[in-house]
Amino acid sequence: MAPARRLIQHVSRWLRIAGALAALLLLLLAPSLRNYYLPRRTVRIVPDLRYLPDSVNPRHVLDLYLPTLTVGSWPVAVFVHGGYWQPQDRRFFQPLTGLHGCVGVALANAGVATAVIGYRQFPEAPSLAAALDDVASALRYVVDHIEEYGGDRRRIFVIGHSAGGLLTQVLAVGRELHERGRLSPSDFRGFVSLGGLSDLPAFLPQVDGSLAQRIRQSAGDASGLLRFSPRLQLRAEHPPLLLVVGDREVPSLLAQHRAMSAALHSVGGDFKTVEVAGLDHMDLVMKLAQRESLVKNEILNFIVRHR
Repeated sequence: MAPARRLIQHVSRWLRIAGALAALLLLLLAPSLRNYYLPRRTVRIVPDLRYLPDSVNPRHVLDLYLPTLTVGSWPVAVFVHGGYWQPQDRRFFQPLTGLHGCVGVALANAGVATAVIGYRQFPEAPSLAAALDDVASALRYVVDHIEEYGGDRRRIFVIGHSAGGLLTQVLAVGRELHERGRLSPSDFRGFVSLGGLSDLPAFLPQVDGSLAQRIRQSAGDASGLLRFSPRLQLRAEHPPLLLVVGDREVPSLLAQHRAMSAALHSVGGDFKTVEVAGLDHMDLVMKLAQRESLVKNEILNFIVRHR
């Protein structure tokens, strides 16, 4: 029995060593090492700021990513992550993916103070209206407090990805900011949508039945589908807009981008729409920390142009 016991102990030890090495290899190969952990060494992170002080909901918080390589006061970005109908959060599998802190460190290293916000998503947020309440409250908090951290409240930009891009566009072109956050689109220098939706009625026939049902439920009714479709609410007086998509985007979202681009060309105003070669839906944020990220360069050029 003794030799068998020693063999079992020997095998067990090597299995633990192999497991530890495999975990280390996984971390070394994980995108988070390149797009979050290494770039964050030159960024000051202020985590878990509660933007609704009376709420204990873990979604009602934000993380600040502040530059250390430049001196404030800095322009400011507020990032609204995606998910919503398939919920994510502001630290979505961050140890492996780097999401969504990778956006914060990428922009902070470029001299832009960045707030990565949490907000309730479906079904916790029973409607898009509830999600917009959260985003507007986070924006209100940033406007009121960002100067305490070295940011310039007069130079705030709102950036959203995917469903967050939809919410960002809704806030840019409708009355939601005023109704929910006592703010106006004119309080912000510009709005950026990365792979965002813009027309819910046009999107519904292109998705499976379960997702279509969730979209209808979150909109409330037919009037809600129109209300939360920025392409259908667009007017010539819109604030500066930047819409970015990858040319490897899923066809339904690429069609959304092109339809919104056509609508913007029709009404005019201050806008730019871009299709970036070689990128898919998640590349828009996952690859922001790359030195030559075309998406990051478009965002930074937009910020400089409207500073």
